[in-house]
Amino acid sequence: MKITIALVGDSQVGKSKLLQSIKNEEAKPSYVPRTTTEFTINYSIKKGQSLEVQFYDTIGGYDYNYTRPKIYSKCKIIWLCYSITQPSTLSNIISKWKPEVDRSSSKLVVFLVGLKADLRKDPDVIQNLSYSQQEPVSPQAGIKIAHDLNAVKYIECSSVSHKGIDTLIHQSVLALSDDSSKSDKKSDKSDKGCLLM
Repeated sequence: MKITIALVGDSQVGKSKLLQSIKNEEAKPSYVPRTTTEFTINYSIKKGQSLEVQFYDTIGGYDYNYTRPKIYSKCKIIWLCYSITQPSTLSNIISKWKPEVDRSSSKLVVFLVGLKADLRKDPDVIQNLSYSQQEPVSPQAGIKIAHDLNAVKYIECSSVSHKGIDTLIHQSVLALSDDSSKSDKKSDKSDKGCLLM
């Protein structure tokens, strides 16, 4: 079995750093991808059993509006990614990214992913946002938006501490490998927008 996942969202919200963390590569602070990148890992389900998980790191620029849907057509799961330190990137999930994904296919399994969770309480981040009367996105706000978007789950991650990353991959695998979870997504609304840290 093979699971394909596309990371979608504004540029510089942390998508590439998240994948670097998954690959256990050292983060490159100034790295900006110029083209869609992909790689595959073997994910262990249980002893003696594993599956392939293939990731696509999409580019958020308008120049790639035509090419991104081609990536979506190859995937089963979408991670809608935004930065907890930039509330505007969550707004763009609502206004741009989720509609773009929906136009490609209504059958994709969608997760809302809050990145840079380690910076939510950073004094510099809080101060800079205060100048525009904003604050880091709260977990409660993420859960609400995930529910509004009909996302399977809301999960927060940190590429620095690796917090939440294993959970995100595990839940993505479960979303496709467990037949009961497929029916639960439609009928059990209490599971939508679940915050897993």
